[in-house]
Amino acid sequence: IINSDMQEFDRITDILIRLKNKGKCLYVCGNGGSSATASHATNDFIKAGEIRAMSLTDASLLTAYSNDESYDMCFARILERMMLSGDILLCMSVSGTSPNILEAVKCSKKIRNKVIVLMGKVRKENKVLLSLSDLHISIDSMDYKLVEDTHLMICHGFVAGLEYMKGKR
Repeated sequence: IINSDMQEFDRITDILIRLKNKGKCLYVCGNGGSSATASHATNDFIKAGEIRAMSLTDASLLTAYSNDESYDMCFARILERMMLSGDILLCMSVSGTSPNILEAVKCSKKIRNKVIVLMGKVRKENKVLLSLSDLHISIDSMDYKLVEDTHLMICHGFVAGLEYMKGKR
């Protein structure tokens, strides 16, 4: 079901370990169920992975930017004010076509930061997100339930890698 090789998973885990060692921050975003997954994963990255992380899905901040500017720019505006050089953006999207995810990725790239994408099945409609990502794992399905659950399992795998390295020290 995972349409990426394990080397991509290992590369992402290694990048997250380096991020942690440098004291940089992981920003995580998604829409709908992926928003809940982003929040859940952020909790695990902070608590168990002991990594600096922030979910971009805080309801007050998200709705403030959405109301005052536009929903398309809600994640990007937060990143513009918070993200520093060397931080990383992790996006979760079943469709890979959400304008606010694409704008967040563009913002991160403008700062010259890495972007990790977890997405559903690769299709012509989501090639833009794929082309902007530095690393990605795609799920060979467009069934949102299956994709969102798999994204959370993948994030748990990343956290397990961080925990393993912590125990190794």
